[in-house]
Amino acid sequence: MIVVPLLANEPRCTVHLSHLIPLKSDLSEGELAYFAATDQEEWYVERIVKSKPGFLRVKWLGSSELSWEPIDAVRHTPAAKKFLAAHPELLRDGSDASPD
Repeated sequence: MIVVPLLANEPRCTVHLSHLIPLKSDLSEGELAYFAATDQEEWYVERIVKSKPGFLRVKWLGSSELSWEPIDAVRHTPAAKKFLAAHPELLRDGSDASPD
């Protein structure tokens, strides 16, 4: 067993180690803490699978779901920044995909 502190003034809880899922992410510890504290049906972009004009095919972390998302909706994520850096021609299709 492992004791896990929860965020947002929640009490600690005991969780069996088999229930923990390793997270591989480019986010800093602070960004992960913010994400966990503010998560309200928000999803983390695990990777970008492919593209079509104006859209990116997104693989969501912790899910087998893929969806087409407008470039502007996910361009701020580390996965999209990496994908768009490797495919700069996508930025010339009218989407403003500047890093920040």
